[in-house]
Amino acid sequence: MPKLRVADINIHYEMYGHGEPLVLIMGLGGGSSMWWQQVAFFAPEYQVITYDSRGVGDSDKPDMPYSMHMLAEDAAGLLEKLGICSTHVYGVSMGGMVAQELALGYPSLVTSLTLGATTCGGAHMVAASEETLQRLFSIMTLPVDEAVKVSTSATFSAAFIERHPEKIREWLIKGAESPPTPLGFKRQAEAATGFDTYDRLAQIAAPTLILAGTRDDLIPVENSRILASRIPNAELVLFEGAGHGYLWEAEEQANRVIRDFLRRHPISRPSSSEPSGVAEIPAIDAGRFILRPYREGDEDSLIENINNIEIARSTLRIPHPYTKRDACFWIDHNLRLGMLKDRSEIHFAIDMNGRVIGGIGLEKIDGCQAEIGYWLGETYWGQGIMTSAVHLVTGYAFDELGLGKVCAYVFPSNEASMRVLRKAGYRFEGRLTSHYSKEGKPVDAMMFTNQHP
Repeated sequence: MPKLRVADINIHYEMYGHGEPLVLIMGLGGGSSMWWQQVAFFAPEYQVITYDSRGVGDSDKPDMPYSMHMLAEDAAGLLEKLGICSTHVYGVSMGGMVAQELALGYPSLVTSLTLGATTCGGAHMVAASEETLQRLFSIMTLPVDEAVKVSTSATFSAAFIERHPEKIREWLIKGAESPPTPLGFKRQAEAATGFDTYDRLAQIAAPTLILAGTRDDLIPVENSRILASRIPNAELVLFEGAGHGYLWEAEEQANRVIRDFLRRHPISRPSSSEPSGVAEIPAIDAGRFILRPYREGDEDSLIENINNIEIARSTLRIPHPYTKRDACFWIDHNLRLGMLKDRSEIHFAIDMNGRVIGGIGLEKIDGCQAEIGYWLGETYWGQGIMTSAVHLVTGYAFDELGLGKVCAYVFPSNEASMRVLRKAGYRFEGRLTSHYSKEGKPVDAMMFTNQHP
């Protein structure tokens, strides 16, 4: 039974099949075992990842307040530990709420988003009847027989319950394999009641498929229509007569719809060789090292050299620790920049023997000037590498981009960077008070410039 330590808890997960990753996120009180039909359907084509959310099954069940943001962080942390940089995400009911937060908080991680029988929450949510909600939230205190009846009637349409008792039995057996505790159920329910993405839905960038049953008494179908109207270019598919558990009632139809959607939105990283509409970023041979565009496969050496607390302290935006997710995001960001017709930033990897040992780039390119920024792995400090790289990129800005001025801003404590700039021909202009905010505190900046000769 595999588990990984993610933040403050141990998360139980399972992986099936090979191919593009597809992570499945179950709803309130539901564990990974509830996905048995979807695993069987998708595993021949995808690498399917299921897991027990905190509070459920074989994952830890801490007694503390939960939030959807926290549950999304759990999912992102698990994927990071598994080395997954991009994935399809499918969440149902409360799992759909987690999936929304995942798409909003980790856009580079989510290639496609499928939301089933879920809601944006908040004041715009179309709520179930008071009776339905009271019965659901009291389920953990009921005798077993009565709890089974309540959960079954809340999940399935009456017609399906009558016609398919054998499928209901199978569903109950699977649910018993990864049950919640009363505490875990309570904490998840509290997280659901505090959830609201209505005003942020327009920020979801991933292609989105929304699914629902038309006879859903728990999260009425109007909620799916709201999601479809707010998420850009979202697709809405409804299953006539199905209840909240459409994924089991309309199993084959729903799975085929999702597979078609996933096939139309494959996980693909733009190639740096694809035409961009402008001249490609060149490779500049400096003898000891090469300045070149970032490319797929740079992640490991990037992490090895940039994951340094001193680098994080001396730069504005480099985090520490620097994770696989950070590296994947940076590589994807640069590959996508290469496809834009109008670039406002250009970044070079500093390559030595095929490995990334540092980085240097130009940002805020406006036709007249730009800002230069850089970092170098500690192993390579004091060897003149960065002075040479700054000199070369500054020349590229003048000669190839036609810029008249390049600016650099350095923290006052970073004497080494100031020496690099002076050696590369930059001139000190002055100290800018509270120019940046780092870790919530104002920070001064030392401004240097280099004018085109």
